[in-house]
Amino acid sequence: MLVLLLLVAAGEIAASMFGDDSKWAMAISAPRALLAATNADAGWSAFLTDGGGLFVLVGSILSAVILGIGIAKVRVWNPSREVRMKAPEAETSEEFESEAFQRDREKDPESWKVRQPRPVWDNPILWREIRTWAYGRKIILIRAVFVLIFAIIATAVYLQVESGVAMEPAGRIGRALPAVTIPVAVLGVISLVLVNALAVNAVTGERDGLALDLLLVTDLRPSEFVFGKLWGVMYAAKEMIILPMLLTIYLGLSGVMTIENMVYTLLGGFALIVFVSMLGIHSGLNYVSGRTATLASLGTVFFLCVGIAICMTIMVSFRGAFQLQLAPFLVMILGGGLALFAALGWRNPSSAIFAASFALPLITFYAITQFLLQTDHLWVVFSLLAGYGFTTAAMMIPALSEFDVSLEPDRGNETTRTTGDSPEALPGTTN
Repeated sequence: MLVLLLLVAAGEIAASMFGDDSKWAMAISAPRALLAATNADAGWSAFLTDGGGLFVLVGSILSAVILGIGIAKVRVWNPSREVRMKAPEAETSEEFESEAFQRDREKDPESWKVRQPRPVWDNPILWREIRTWAYGRKIILIRAVFVLIFAIIATAVYLQVESGVAMEPAGRIGRALPAVTIPVAVLGVISLVLVNALAVNAVTGERDGLALDLLLVTDLRPSEFVFGKLWGVMYAAKEMIILPMLLTIYLGLSGVMTIENMVYTLLGGFALIVFVSMLGIHSGLNYVSGRTATLASLGTVFFLCVGIAICMTIMVSFRGAFQLQLAPFLVMILGGGLALFAALGWRNPSSAIFAASFALPLITFYAITQFLLQTDHLWVVFSLLAGYGFTTAAMMIPALSEFDVSLEPDRGNETTRTTGDSPEALPGTTN
């Protein structure tokens, strides 16, 4: 999903740099190629000569490359679980003497190396998240890719500001939104998705490494674990949080948006960052399988950020016919609310989670609508802070009161619930 999102971002970046009608924008971006293909004025000849036909060629090449890499690496990425016994080779006298000498050398106290213990903070979870490679070396690659995307988008926005295109009203330049809206929105969605993925991995990595069961028998409090993971995720994703905020500040200082709207954007963006971070931790604690937790968490983010916008686009396409607009609206509000409640509260349902699940689609729908109308910015940020803040609290408060996680990565019938003093097995389970 991250690769698909990066491809959409690449198409929007190309559109912002070369224009909306650029063939390369349609060749990279699937949504733009789909719109070009569904155009009533476009025939087969026009489709094959414009960016739509180029998208088919580029997509076919990328698909062939990805399939080839997958076929070549299938045995490396998914090794066989069959254990093949191999007869031990005969050991020579020289090898035996060498091994005996090595064992005697290891027993020598002079060869021992005593490593000084590293000082640990009062919150060991936060110390591990910040002072160690808790997320592995791959976090460097993720940061580098995000910085590269930010540099491209920031360059495109800077060129639009310098040329004056970013200052012009949307109606004057023939667009429904200001020129810098789509690039900045794409950067924000990528930031939210990456932060959420890191938050899920922060908890599932502990479970897969069999470290959660060790944490439960210590005097670690649930609040230390939750806040340690929360602030640790934000520190690991600091580039994905700070860089979009710096771009927003630049847009405010350059006059593209007012200082008031800049402050509103920063407040709303930080509220969404806290929400997706807590959402990832919540999913990691409540889902046994790491893959299921990642899909549920990222699916929630995609629905709130992209799914509602797509439903609104469908409703706009059916403007003038209320009976046609009602179906996508009900799917978005009722179906989306039920899906959110199933994803967030399937293991520990509560009235707060239920209310938040049906309120978030409405709040997001209202925020996008008011942004399109360019009115009531204060009420937009107020509704975002209230709705997403309430949902964050609904997920955080139960996690602060007690540990309620599964200890087995492959079975969901063994859970342990503890308040931080001693673990207690749930009825009908084993500890």
